[in-house]
Amino acid sequence: MKSDERYRKQSSPTTGLGHSAPGQYPTFTVEESIVMRAFAAGKSDKQVRIELRVPLQLFHRLLGNLVEKTQTRDRVGLHVWALRQKEYPDSRQTERDLRMKATSAQS
Repeated sequence: MKSDERYRKQSSPTTGLGHSAPGQYPTFTVEESIVMRAFAAGKSDKQVRIELRVPLQLFHRLLGNLVEKTQTRDRVGLHVWALRQKEYPDSRQTERDLRMKATSAQS
């Protein structure tokens, strides 16, 4: 069994949980967010597991959830998705920054 197959999930019409509508950013758990940031930073699976201090089975479950939520096929697709998000960040971050600047300017 290839390492990618361990955490690859089969998609079906009834397992749409975690998927978001096209154009919307998926919602990640804290652990999933840490993994995605680490992938975007170019860290290996082993480095991420050591930082999170999680067993291999849980790490593969996290990867499976991320693959499903990002609608990618495997670990490589997940890494590409993370790099694209790093390159073109979610517009919600820009909106938060603008609101924070507006709030601080009013004070």
